Amino acid sequence: MHDIAPPSTKGLIPRWTGIIDSTGRCRFSVPPQWTVEDQPGGNSFAAASDGTATAEADWLASSSWSSYRAHLRDTIKATEVHEDSPSRFWVEYLAGWPGAHHYVAIPSAEGVCALQVDVRVGIVEVLPKTTLWQIVRSLVALP
Repeated sequence: MHDIAPPSTKGLIPRWTGIIDSTGRCRFSVPPQWTVEDQPGGNSFAAASDGTATAEADWLASSSWSSYRAHLRDTIKATEVHEDSPSRFWVEYLAGWPGAHHYVAIPSAEGVCALQVDVRVGIVEVLPKTTLWQIVRSLVALP
């Protein structure tokens, strides 16, 4: 017989730090060496211990996941589309500062969970792609 994990544990990576947004609707995980700081707006901001990468998630109200994705396609100037599916939107884009910038969104109840991961220029090769992939894939909407 197998134990069934509760839905709230979906996306958690063993020994990583799970971070829940200020609304309690979104969660993602970062490696255990990363530091986590609460921000004035209520969300937690995670950073690699050496300052090479950061991540932060927000819940955003939206009446339609399809409309939200269409809006993102029109507004974000993607340099690479990693995924554009009914369950996840993940692009890399140019920002106003150097580095690799990732925007990830997934549908949630009455809105969207959005995750931004930024990696400093010259460090992109240092942060293993598997680590970035795990952070991105760990984003879940909580019940």
